[in-house]
Amino acid sequence: MKQLCTLFLLCWLGAHLAQAQDVVYLTDLTNAVGTLAEITPEKVTLRVAKGESTVRFSYGADKVIAVVNHRGRFLCMNQLLAQPASQRDQRIDQFMNGTDSPPCDIIIRAIPAEVIYGKVAYAQGDVVNYTTLDGAASSLPKSDLVGIFYQSGKHELIADATFLCDNPNLLADEPKRKKETPATPPAPAPKEDRTSEADKPVKTKTEPITPLQLTDAEYKDYRAQGLGLVQEFAVMLGVIADKTADAGQKDKAISQVIKMFRPDAVIQVSSMIRGGQPNTYKIKDYLIRLKLIPYKSVSLEWGDIQYVQELTQKDDGNYYGKIKGEQRFSGLNGKGEIQYSDITEKDVDVMLTPYKKQQEGRGERKWDVLLGNVGVVTTQ
Repeated sequence: MKQLCTLFLLCWLGAHLAQAQDVVYLTDLTNAVGTLAEITPEKVTLRVAKGESTVRFSYGADKVIAVVNHRGRFLCMNQLLAQPASQRDQRIDQFMNGTDSPPCDIIIRAIPAEVIYGKVAYAQGDVVNYTTLDGAASSLPKSDLVGIFYQSGKHELIADATFLCDNPNLLADEPKRKKETPATPPAPAPKEDRTSEADKPVKTKTEPITPLQLTDAEYKDYRAQGLGLVQEFAVMLGVIADKTADAGQKDKAISQVIKMFRPDAVIQVSSMIRGGQPNTYKIKDYLIRLKLIPYKSVSLEWGDIQYVQELTQKDDGNYYGKIKGEQRFSGLNGKGEIQYSDITEKDVDVMLTPYKKQQEGRGERKWDVLLGNVGVVTTQ
């Protein structure tokens, strides 16, 4: 294949089926799975199995964001409709009747925006392990990805389907493996170029993607959201540690906290019993330990929550900051006597990362506020 028209993204459980299928992605953020019957400038038609029979469903072209076929080839509808009729018909025929598949697995990274070609070895959970075409082994957190597109035609989609329709420059020609070329005799001297300067093709430069920046009003709003998220985190910790709360409340609080954090985030925990030396846990593991902490009664509160490093945009386009808080912990026995207590100053990494929200058929740029690593500063 000479060029990928586009890749597009939405969560699709069918990516994990044994056999890939055709999928239509719609502007209302739903999708339809079946067998492509027809694509025209007016509509896209699918055949969908219903028991032993097949039903045809048609969707207006203005309601379709993109289509993926069972070979793992991708078609962005607005790009298709913008082509001249002859090119459009040729593209549809190639998409519907072609036999080619991607030459390798394709990983689309959101930040920084790039395409990685190679072979995915493991993609379960929060991490993707892969080998590049050069044979180098590497891994990435799924939170950094737009999606994974397999040579088999299956795909796992993570971000909005409009992401790559809006960034067609992200996908140029597919990689071509290097071939050994035999030695050739010296080339003859070039002929004099008599083409006038006016007739020569104009070379264009590919401009780098400019990171999206916050306006002053947005900055204040998202800065406040970062503080609010850390405050909510502190409240949920109190619920999880509370011995009077039932198991259902605790489990719900644990689920809420996990959603606040990046998948690769860790938290440091210290104790004066261990001389203040911190231990490091994954967020979920720490929360489960806190839920089961062996005291008859527990008090856990945070205060003095404020920024110690303001939100600053880095080269990857994200904004990063750091918020500190003072955690007061007390564990009591059955007589109400304090068995252990400490005051720990902790800092929490905060990250803003952009995404595109589909609303009324149009993409609206938003920012996700996520918490990162939680570190111990001092314990007393």
